[in-house]
Amino acid sequence: MPQNFPVVQASPLTQWLQRRAERRMLLKATDELSQSRDEMLRDMGISRDDIEYAFRSPRSASADLPYGHHGDEQ
Repeated sequence: MPQNFPVVQASPLTQWLQRRAERRMLLKATDELSQSRDEMLRDMGISRDDIEYAFRSPRSASADLPYGHHGDEQ
């Protein structure tokens, strides 16, 4: 017999803490990539502009795009 379990939603504080932790991880990764040499970034297929764009863009908008593509190129 299937049971119905109550839907539990995260509290606003929990959601805020999670977003804050994600933002801090993104900032750390951005800082690390920004300190990389241009040759290393080129080998990875990204530019300095890509780093800034990825950090400032919503995750859902950039998550499905391949590296180095912002979706505005034809």
